Amino acid sequence: MRSSALVGIVLTLLMLLLVALAAFIFLFQGRQTLETQNMVLRDDLKTAVSDNNAITQNRNELSAALATAESDAVLLEGQLVESEQAAEVLRTEVTDTGNALAQLEQDRLDMLARPPQVDIAMPEENSMQLAGTPFTIVVVAADPVGITEMTITLDDRLFRSYVVDGQPLLTATETWAPVEAGTFLLAVEASNGRTSSVITRTLAVTAPANSLSTVATDPNGALRADIAANVSELRGLRPLQAENSTILTMDEVQERIDNQMVWQTAVLPAVLTSFDFSSSEDAIVGKLPFSGLPATSFYDTAANEMLIAGDVGSWTPSSQLAYVHQYTHLLQDQHFMLDALSGETLTYDEQLALTALAAGDVGLVQNLYLRSGYFSDDAVNMILTALNDADMPDTLPIFAAEQQFREEMGLNFLQHFYDEDGFAAVNAIWQNLPRSTEQFLHPDKYAAGEQPDEITLPLLTDTLGGGWSLLAEDTFGELWLRTYLSQQLNQEQVETAASGWGGGRYVVYGHDTEDTPAMALWLTWDTPEDSVEFAALYPNYPTRLLNTVGQLQPDGSECWQGDDVICLYQRDDVTFIVRAPDLETAVSMANTLESN
Repeated sequence: MRSSALVGIVLTLLMLLLVALAAFIFLFQGRQTLETQNMVLRDDLKTAVSDNNAITQNRNELSAALATAESDAVLLEGQLVESEQAAEVLRTEVTDTGNALAQLEQDRLDMLARPPQVDIAMPEENSMQLAGTPFTIVVVAADPVGITEMTITLDDRLFRSYVVDGQPLLTATETWAPVEAGTFLLAVEASNGRTSSVITRTLAVTAPANSLSTVATDPNGALRADIAANVSELRGLRPLQAENSTILTMDEVQERIDNQMVWQTAVLPAVLTSFDFSSSEDAIVGKLPFSGLPATSFYDTAANEMLIAGDVGSWTPSSQLAYVHQYTHLLQDQHFMLDALSGETLTYDEQLALTALAAGDVGLVQNLYLRSGYFSDDAVNMILTALNDADMPDTLPIFAAEQQFREEMGLNFLQHFYDEDGFAAVNAIWQNLPRSTEQFLHPDKYAAGEQPDEITLPLLTDTLGGGWSLLAEDTFGELWLRTYLSQQLNQEQVETAASGWGGGRYVVYGHDTEDTPAMALWLTWDTPEDSVEFAALYPNYPTRLLNTVGQLQPDGSECWQGDDVICLYQRDDVTFIVRAPDLETAVSMANTLESN
């Protein structure tokens, strides 16, 4: 029993021990958990304290910033008050400035509305002038904005006009030599582009003690002034300076015309005979270029001088139309420097083209003049009859072809462009000059800007040997090519052979003792096919000219031998012709040409 009780007690104690141990273990584990939580709480406390410190610092900074902002607000409020005061001052100044600008604009408009000031400084009022004696006219125009145009008229006929680019002061000095005694009204009008002023002065002209000779008088002076004014209006070009007229006899005028011919040179016979335009020098005499117009007036571009025949009495309608022709040349010269058409820098083909431009321009003006009522129907019929009945001088075909080219092709060329935009189109062509007769024969090539090929030929004096010298070298344009070929080819052949001309140049050499010149002609073409077409048709020329059959040469050329030798060479888009006294010379010339 006691043993069982003891066991029970032991077991009970053991159970209590186990319970105590379990309680200890539980309490120990709980303590660790509490310590862990305590550490977490301490960390949270530190974080909270740190955050609180930061918040406190931010609060302090915000308080300081707020204090600063409040201080700035007070300062800005003061500045705003000052700005509003300054703005009010500026508004007042702007208003004052606007008023001042408005006044200035009004002053400007008033100034623009004022006409230019114009005065005739010379001749003085009530002064006397002598007929036939030149005297000076001095006029002055002023405008603060600028003078744009000023005209001087005598008895309502234009004497001189000036177009300027807004010059504040314009002074003009002119010389006038009245041919007749009488009273003339000198008027000067100046414009600033918006308004104009006119001043007039009466000029008294008395006859000199010794009257002028018959030749020195101009019985058609008033008529010429009317024609000049009409032409200026039709053409839309004002004269830039007064006409410089010289009164001569009709024979003297014709002599001056003859001296204006392009071909006045000792080499002319050699050039013409080289291309069969003439057979000898004697055949050229009396057959130089001609003019079909009456020699009652002529404008000399080199001297800027209008020559007037004073011994022909009152002008016929034909003479009046001839003056329309010459006065148009004067306007061309003053506006487009017509005297440059014969400049040494131009090739002969360029000169032909530019003289055709001048002639075509004249043709347009003459046609307009005939249709504008300046002539009666009877006068027009008289002019047309005189033109149809006129006996043209016996001239060489080449000169006749050139004259026809100038008058007909020049007019046709310009008419093509005139129909599109009137004289504005014509003036544009004067600013972009044609450079070849080809462009007149084919206006589309001018419109496309197609220019002739530049060709340079080598000197052949060393090849030809002693006694030979270069006589002439120039371009060979399409007009001359067509005229040259037409001497032996029909019109269809000429058209096919010459079409496609791209450029041409010739040289002519003469010998001290030989009568036969040596010639080389180099032609370029738009395409190789054009070159082949020319080479296929050209043999008809020397065959018919020399009445012989061509012989093929080892170098691929074909040569015809008669009194002299002609050889033809065809290379791609180039053909060249050599003409010489003998075959050996011709072949030598060709070899030199090809090697260069």
